[in-house]
Amino acid sequence: MNKQSIKPSKAFRQSIAANIRYWSQRTKRLDDQTIQELAGERQNLYQAAEFGIHLEETWPAAVELILQCFYYVERRGFWSEWIPLLESTLAYYPENSPQLETRLKNNLGACYRLERKFDLAIQIHDEEMDLASQLDDKRLIALAHNNLGKTYYLMHRYEEAEDHGQAAISFFENRPADRHRLAAMFNLLGLISQALGDYDQSESRLQAAVKEFRLADIPLELARALGNLGITHDSKGEYQSAISCYLEAAEILEPTIYEVDKARLQLSLGTAYFNLDDLTAATMAYEKANSSYMRREGPTYYQAAIANNLGNVYLAQERLLEAETYLREAILLWRRSGAHLMLANSLGTLAETMIATGNHVDAIGYYEEALGIVEQYPEDAWSQKMADEFKEAMEKLTIKMKAEEAS
Repeated sequence: MNKQSIKPSKAFRQSIAANIRYWSQRTKRLDDQTIQELAGERQNLYQAAEFGIHLEETWPAAVELILQCFYYVERRGFWSEWIPLLESTLAYYPENSPQLETRLKNNLGACYRLERKFDLAIQIHDEEMDLASQLDDKRLIALAHNNLGKTYYLMHRYEEAEDHGQAAISFFENRPADRHRLAAMFNLLGLISQALGDYDQSESRLQAAVKEFRLADIPLELARALGNLGITHDSKGEYQSAISCYLEAAEILEPTIYEVDKARLQLSLGTAYFNLDDLTAATMAYEKANSSYMRREGPTYYQAAIANNLGNVYLAQERLLEAETYLREAILLWRRSGAHLMLANSLGTLAETMIATGNHVDAIGYYEEALGIVEQYPEDAWSQKMADEFKEAMEKLTIKMKAEEAS
């Protein structure tokens, strides 16, 4: 462990230790009420942990506080500011605590994943797996599989994601105490099948996830799994079934403080209405997703998703200036978050908007960029669907432009 060159006073050290004990007690039970009570105090909590990891005598208690608070950080979307704290904690890590190091790497990798820093997440989770294997701790190994599976899924590396998910399930399915983790892996496998276009398998896996989350009595995760199941129904053209899933999830989330999840759900609900050509209901859902909280504190990825969906619905309503404004905002945010397929989708919609305004040259340019992106993901069902649509649209537009030149 690194040591400071100037030793703090005894009174200061005692103050830090007392502060850590206070926050450890405050965060011991992280239910919805406690999380809501912490809303305005997260900087004080952060500061207590940050001071604690820099003193040798308070480091262990500070680390336990940091690990204990991860549920709060993940639920409230504060992973970006938590990353430097976890990095600093590992920098001050004593060599005789491999289990703590494994748990810290678990949390840091998850934060990197949530921040969409996937290469860093894989690197940290590989280190987590190595440490867990050296300890021969089967539960820690399963947790590393869990994290690697989630990260590879977001990287569109579905075969590797499936392998890690199945490895985690083989451990968790025999441990009733880990029912929530089993449910999370069924959810992951359902999302993988969804991405590969196997919607029947996706539905089966996500129904298993919903069942396990109900039994584990974890409302937030149940709402998330219902939202994912709704997307699978939506992809199968079962829009009313999708809406039923979304409305049940919305009822679960309504009394909670999970604003990001509420916004995600409204985006999905709006899309189901959009697919039913109910543009009024779709617009209401998307505008509800665009809450003051999301505009102020929402993660970049979801700010982009909201802007994209508003652009889509405004285009369908022929509100072209508003559509262009939101789509350009979405594209800027997708680039910032590194969400390539979502970027391609927004580029394609902006191309449609340019066609509607008569700007065919720019439309071709946006289609070409979008096509260059989707061709990098040949295994992804949605990617290939977009590729076919972009090629067809470009061909039609090229023919139209040639006909206009000839006339």
